[in-house]
Amino acid sequence: MLTFSLGGHGTFASTGTDTATVEATAFAAFPDVPAFTMDDGWFCAGFTLPDTVPETDTAYAARVVTKDVRIIHVVPAAEAPAVQDGLTWETAYTDLAAAYADAATWRGEVWLKEGRYLRHSPIQMLSNVAVRGGFAGTETSASEADPEAHPAILTGDISGNDYWYGNNDSSYNRGAIWTGATFNSPNPSDAEWCWSPRGNYSDDTPNAFLCVDGVATNCVFDGLTFTCFRDESISATSGLTDGLVVSRCRFLGTTTSTGTTSSISTVLVSGSPATFTNCLFNGCWHGIRLTGSSAAPTVVADCVFTNVAGSYDAGGVHIYGGHATDIRRCGFYRNSCNTYNGHASALSLNPSTSTPINVSDCVFANNYSSGSCHGAVSVNGGRVTLARCRFTGNRLSHSNTASARSFAACAVSTYGRLVLRDCYFSGNSASDAADNTLPIASVAGTTGSGYSSIVLANCTVETNAVTVNSSAGGATFTVENTSAGLGIVLVNTLVDASAIAGSGASEFLCTSGNPTVALVNAVVRNEGAGYKPFIFTSDSFQPTIASSVISGYDPDAIPAPDANGYLYDVVSATAAVGPLREGENGALARGVSGPAYAKLGRPVWLVGTTPYIYDDVANSAKPWRNLLSRSSYAASVNGLTLDTPPLPDAFGAARKSRYCVPGPLNGAPIQTVIKVK
Repeated sequence: MLTFSLGGHGTFASTGTDTATVEATAFAAFPDVPAFTMDDGWFCAGFTLPDTVPETDTAYAARVVTKDVRIIHVVPAAEAPAVQDGLTWETAYTDLAAAYADAATWRGEVWLKEGRYLRHSPIQMLSNVAVRGGFAGTETSASEADPEAHPAILTGDISGNDYWYGNNDSSYNRGAIWTGATFNSPNPSDAEWCWSPRGNYSDDTPNAFLCVDGVATNCVFDGLTFTCFRDESISATSGLTDGLVVSRCRFLGTTTSTGTTSSISTVLVSGSPATFTNCLFNGCWHGIRLTGSSAAPTVVADCVFTNVAGSYDAGGVHIYGGHATDIRRCGFYRNSCNTYNGHASALSLNPSTSTPINVSDCVFANNYSSGSCHGAVSVNGGRVTLARCRFTGNRLSHSNTASARSFAACAVSTYGRLVLRDCYFSGNSASDAADNTLPIASVAGTTGSGYSSIVLANCTVETNAVTVNSSAGGATFTVENTSAGLGIVLVNTLVDASAIAGSGASEFLCTSGNPTVALVNAVVRNEGAGYKPFIFTSDSFQPTIASSVISGYDPDAIPAPDANGYLYDVVSATAAVGPLREGENGALARGVSGPAYAKLGRPVWLVGTTPYIYDDVANSAKPWRNLLSRSSYAASVNGLTLDTPPLPDAFGAARKSRYCVPGPLNGAPIQTVIKVK
């Protein structure tokens, strides 16, 4: 006789109760379980049954789990309890993989007590499971977790002996990545371009979690520390559908295989949206890599990327393909890239043509780009906007004769549309080697054909430095090898006190092609001896400058504009500027002081990534003029009218629809004094 039980949580059709019996012949094939229905809120995970009927009467109980969120507890191996079912801290698992599989039976969470968990093999990601760290081992609510006070560390360092390489070179042993429970942060004196976590990597476990051959959704990792995994700590190359959430996690000294392949990163997500919040990436080789296309955008918010190093396609965040992404309130500090055509030390953005990437309220500080790395931020496709971001102390040391590309300490656009809006740049520097063959920039550069452009709107650019040691030239801003339709535009932007040294160095440098270099409502200040605001080595260049105040401006020193160029209301002077201020929106900006140029400026409208002015003098039938393309006139632009509010100032204050002061900020109201005798 065989007896089946549902443990009080279901009903067999044949009996109307939670038990049923079946008569069967010993050693015959085991029969089917009688039909049953589970009670609401309960799920049957199945029966453990033999292949044949046993000799004696036997009872079989279903594995029944609640449909409520189930909490499965895990403790380090050294604290193993005698009974392990995971239901309490006192009966916790020590096997993370077993706990994860148990939690996935229906819908569950795995809670890890503080301690170190050595992974010998990757865990396949399963649906509807959250893995959480930060527990002392007494908590009953996830809100009580404190990952900083009670770190749960997942490590792939099988032998416990991984160490840092100085400059990613095996001949420079810079010490252990971990000393006991203490993480030794890399490159503390910033004396080398990077420290990579490559020492003794060959026996490291490749991944902590991966999704490569199944369909998983709603996967959550919260409050965990990942370290010393050979490849990606979290790898979702296929089969991951809507929902990867990574929050409050630390990735320390991981991706230890480093230079063995360009596609390795700390976290890889392909073709799926993801959310990263309050995470730290420190001493990793590449950070987050997003590939493929995703219907919903990925969000990276309140994360810090520091000491992240890499080679080709490096960067704290690397985006490739149609992966729309919002990056908010993140910090990128002391990241580095050094390789042939390596893209960027902080953000390497290679999206498809129409893919939007939005970056806001981020800090880029002391990132280092060398060899032929493009800079801190590289845009190679898509439509990218950086708003209210700060660039300080970023360095470019260019020493490679790579194929035609732009190189800048802060931002480069090659075949992409980049808008820098309400941003602040200070203390950034660029230098080159004597044999360099391509121009360098301390702030921004663009190159390419047919698509590449950079727009700076309401930006403050001050005390940046370029030092040119070669014959290639350099500047604060460079434009190279572009078509007439694209280039670089400064709108309502202040450029002040740039340090420019070397033959062929200037504020703006155009070396080849027929690009657009447009300045509208710009203020360019420099009181240095022999200061050159412009060097244009291309005979086909045409100036497009209006409503601007420029130190050392000499109209005879630049080509005369053709029918599509213009020089309107350009003043040669050194304008007075006010103190650096921070707006309520978080933007840093410095504006023109005094009333001297209160009516010099003109309104500018920004539609997507394209700035427009209204110019009915040049073409009354098509008065809307595209500043990115000096030969582009339009009768209408997406419903744009003179009643449409123009681009506000850097603090979000409305600008006047007729006259405005040049520079990032509105000027003080013009006062009229009437004297009555």
